[in-house]
Amino acid sequence: MDSFDQLYFFNDLRRISNLNKSSFHVLPIQNIESLDKSKFKGHYNYLINNFIKFEKTITQPFFDSLVCPSKQLKMSMEMAKKVFGTDTTLYVTCGSSLSNQIAVSSLCNKKSKVLAQKGIHQSLHFNLPMITKNITYIEDIEVCRERQVTKLDLNTFITTLKDAENEGKPYDTVIINSQTYEGLLTKIDEVLEYIITSSKSLKNILIDEAWGAWTSFDEKLKKHTAIFNAKNLSKKYNINILVTHSAHKSLFSFRQSSLLHAFGSDECIKHLHDTHFKLHTTSPSYPIISSMELSVLHANKEGNLYSSNAAKLASKLKEFVNVNLELFSTYHDQDNNKNTIWDPTKVWIKINDNIFSGSQIRNILFDDYGIYLSRFNKSSILFNFHYGITEKCVQGLMDALSSIERKHLISNFKISLEENKKYYGFIIPYPPGIPLLIPGQEISESIIDKINLAKINSTSLIFIKEEEI
Repeated sequence: MDSFDQLYFFNDLRRISNLNKSSFHVLPIQNIESLDKSKFKGHYNYLINNFIKFEKTITQPFFDSLVCPSKQLKMSMEMAKKVFGTDTTLYVTCGSSLSNQIAVSSLCNKKSKVLAQKGIHQSLHFNLPMITKNITYIEDIEVCRERQVTKLDLNTFITTLKDAENEGKPYDTVIINSQTYEGLLTKIDEVLEYIITSSKSLKNILIDEAWGAWTSFDEKLKKHTAIFNAKNLSKKYNINILVTHSAHKSLFSFRQSSLLHAFGSDECIKHLHDTHFKLHTTSPSYPIISSMELSVLHANKEGNLYSSNAAKLASKLKEFVNVNLELFSTYHDQDNNKNTIWDPTKVWIKINDNIFSGSQIRNILFDDYGIYLSRFNKSSILFNFHYGITEKCVQGLMDALSSIERKHLISNFKISLEENKKYYGFIIPYPPGIPLLIPGQEISESIIDKINLAKINSTSLIFIKEEEI
């Protein structure tokens, strides 16, 4: 065996990369062509094409150190602090899991009493018990079982806080999630002050907003974010509020870049810096930091434009699916809850027949069309429209869904083909490519027999809908 054949990870990643044309998951930077009209394009191209120039181990006194910054890194994080309007913002190059560990380690000790939403990131569930055993989890409310969409049970959360306060055993720390990948956003402006005022003993709040860095720059959504609301409430109630952002999930940053934001007392900020020093690697990735710095500036200058474009393209896909396709449809979620709002950049598409499962459609999209998505269930699939989604990505997706329907809708033809009724469209077996049904033709028993025969003998059966006459 050639030794190079044993590069299992290396070789297969190259193979998959050649297949993958677009991603409707995370990591906008993968769809780098969406930066074609951005003034930051040249800087990103330089970083990507000259990666080795950024992969350095040079540190103080010639350069700076992330764990004890005094020069360039300090100034960069000061820039990020100003962009987000925080008391401090720290870079983390080992992902949100480490950001969460730093956050809870700086806020809590073995005497802490923590009330947490159960729907927070797994890393928080892993890290908290290593710090304190006094943890209470509040089960989330189910919004949609089929899609596993849940939300904070605010009433139970508040009742638990108040009861503990009245019993003289108050909680000092609260941990909640503000945004989920499934597409439900918590309106922090409606929730946060309510939580704070429910217990006079509350000292610390950690908000896991990993999926929502982009919303801080969206003119319509930023008022609901943790970042937007934390500053005033922290000062008003003298409470420490930490917010975690997974930058690579929604900004143009490399993987494992995380932003850790803080609002609070000088003591809290110092403790956070000390914990960052103790837990972060002393060998951070300079390319990741460089991409993170770029992503913050890009989001600050162009984020609203990019998020608006993502929402517009998401809406375009919804309209296309509902108007043109039969095999697929979209959910009609209503924003009728005081404390939550549906994310306009998340598109759930339902599969209207049991011909396919969500897993099968996901596999077909990747294997046959190079389109990647992550989340699926038995009867639906989720598309995440982020900064990296372009018109080309959406057109490719619409073409793929249309193609899947044309090739496979034959399994569902009896739904629309009823004898003695007119059919308004074409049904064409390929090969040979000669229509069996044309718009306005009445469906007969013999026509259905021919379609069944074509189902066996043809490569595919193409359905093209037309307007009714």
